[in-house]
Amino acid sequence: MRNSIRIGITGGIGSGKSYVSRRLEERFGVPVYDCDSRAKALMQRSETIRDGLVQMVGDNVYDNAGMLNRTLLAGYIFGNPQHLAAVNALVHPCVKQDFLLWAKDRKERMVAVESAILFSSGMDSLVDVVIRVTAPDAIRVERVVARDGCTPQQVAARMQSQQEEKGAVRFELVNDGCRSVDAQLAEILDKMKENY
Repeated sequence: MRNSIRIGITGGIGSGKSYVSRRLEERFGVPVYDCDSRAKALMQRSETIRDGLVQMVGDNVYDNAGMLNRTLLAGYIFGNPQHLAAVNALVHPCVKQDFLLWAKDRKERMVAVESAILFSSGMDSLVDVVIRVTAPDAIRVERVVARDGCTPQQVAARMQSQQEEKGAVRFELVNDGCRSVDAQLAEILDKMKENY
């Protein structure tokens, strides 16, 4: 039986999920599982994922050194919802299993998982409470332009294509540069300690 509270952190592109996750770790000592980076690592080392991707995309999806050909995979997925769904159906269960193993090894009272697709990947089923990080669209665009070096139009198009995830959110954290993220996190964590 587990004794840790599991927190899900989600939000749209440029909302500042990663910043909030970093503050959660650095300021409050809550370890955070980053789905994006862990999925990338699993796509490199998991035999289940490797075999599945080779079957779907072909032998060239991994090069001679065994490295994933991300460009080829992106081309396979882009504009093809069936291909994207098939890759997700292969990767998401492995990420969920990896998170459960990771969480089991933690000794802390609280652990967190950061995912832009917390609900559509099914990761929400593994957490007790969800925090959605929000920010005004203009700030989100500004952040992504600065981070990725793309145009505001490209960011706006990405934001439009990424439908806001629907699901049960317990807390909203506003990351607009005005309100203190640490103060909001402290308040949220206090409420969780009272209820869990």
